[in-house]
Amino acid sequence: MPYENLPPPPPSIGRSSNLRARFPNVSEAFLAFAEKLLQGVPSQPAPAPLHPRGVPPDSVAPVALPKRRARHGALAKGKAEAGDTRFYVVRVKSFRMRLIDTDNLVPKWHVDALRYASVLPDDSPDRARIETSQEKVGSKEEERTEIEIVIQTKP
Repeated sequence: MPYENLPPPPPSIGRSSNLRARFPNVSEAFLAFAEKLLQGVPSQPAPAPLHPRGVPPDSVAPVALPKRRARHGALAKGKAEAGDTRFYVVRVKSFRMRLIDTDNLVPKWHVDALRYASVLPDDSPDRARIETSQEKVGSKEEERTEIEIVIQTKP
């Protein structure tokens, strides 16, 4: 039979297993660490619990929430609030040594960052107008992007 010449299976890993027999090239540091774990003594204090988003609690920055999904109708009947009637004009101007095609000058990341930072309440066409332009500059040090926000009453 072909299975007669196979070596016996290694012992199972558990509290009573011999790690040196299972792993002949294991280091002494690992063996000491494993022994502490098997005795129930942690090698270092437990780390601080993480924030639900996976970051330490002392470094939590405000996080932008995604837009709410569309619903089929109103949740309740009643008088609607007046709300914010301001209109926003966002001008994104790029200063570049080499001008690019207008369709490649995409302000989406800038506008989304403004929305996530709550500078813009919404970037829909009835609440905001986005304008892009570019200007040629003479050196790499002069390259930059300027963002101008003008708040108006609704047109």
